Amino acid sequence: MCGKLLYEGPWRARLQPLLHDSCVRSVLDHGRSLLQAAIHNIPRAMFVFLPLFALLMTLMYWWPRRY
Repeated sequence: MCGKLLYEGPWRARLQPLLHDSCVRSVLDHGRSLLQAAIHNIPRAMFVFLPLFALLMTLMYWWPRRY
């Protein structure tokens, strides 16, 4: 299953082994490590994306429209 993963982008020599190792680890523990990593990174993602989303919403509603 993990042998079919191919990365053809930049830094292929460095990222391909990391991708394969993480796939093997995820398959062996039935996705538990992937779930733990996702839960661990949710606060970081919120810290980054919440201000970006607020900026996007501010730009979208720059001019008030009155009905």
